[in-house]
Amino acid sequence: MTSFSNGFINIIRDGQIVPYKVDKGTIIISSELEADEKQEGRLNYTLAHELGHNVYHRRKFEEPDNSTQPLLFDEEPKESFAITCHRDNIENPDNTQGKDWIEWQADYFASCFLMPKEAVEEFWKDYKKEPVFVFGEDPAPYLAEMPYNELKVEFLRFVSTFRVSKKAAKIRLKKLNYITGGTAYDCL
Repeated sequence: MTSFSNGFINIIRDGQIVPYKVDKGTIIISSELEADEKQEGRLNYTLAHELGHNVYHRRKFEEPDNSTQPLLFDEEPKESFAITCHRDNIENPDNTQGKDWIEWQADYFASCFLMPKEAVEEFWKDYKKEPVFVFGEDPAPYLAEMPYNELKVEFLRFVSTFRVSKKAAKIRLKKLNYITGGTAYDCL
């Protein structure tokens, strides 16, 4: 979650739902995600995704003059001052149906921020083969002729190098046409 102004959110503490004060500019990450070392890649992507919200969407949600006008007047806490991203929003970037442009932009920002195109090109430069273009057909991916076992090893090295999740790496490589969404790459 990214907070764009001061307010309250509901959290669960000791099995009870309680209001929690959040300051403007706060990014809140699930403690389960933060505590699991195996989830480092997903944590990095989530942080970059929320940073994308801060970079691109902060002005959309800020009040014209937050310093003199309190946001919350009701007794019950509100969450309208923040963007809450759920796991499904972040993990299914190909499912644009029902996904708003704000989430798409934050996802794209995170992907480019963590895996810049130039750095991806540098990583794969020894393996990249320019595709042959045939009119009316999608171009073959850059790594189409790379043996699968070698690709799998290098893919895991890519994930480790960029410190992202396998899912985020696979999506970025698809977007840059290094791999396709076909069954040959499903096991990556």
